[in-house]
Amino acid sequence: PRQKPVRFPPVLLGWGAQNRTLEVKWAKIISEWLAPDHFLLIENAGHMPMYEQPKLVNETLEIFFQAHGITNFSPFINNGEQ
Repeated sequence: PRQKPVRFPPVLLGWGAQNRTLEVKWAKIISEWLAPDHFLLIENAGHMPMYEQPKLVNETLEIFFQAHGITNFSPFINNGEQ
């Protein structure tokens, strides 16, 4: 597997198992290049798993963020700072 730079942020790669735009074979290629911390193959989802399996995607994101101590996961949230 590819070694990520030391200060590289955590990476979650999710892929729709029925993705016909970018087939699953591309998930492996991208995964080797990106070296994600976690890879999720999402069943019953194509190219837009966030719309096709929103509950699973949101639960997975929440678990991933918690596991990596990420509490501010929006660039638009600044905890009240200007």
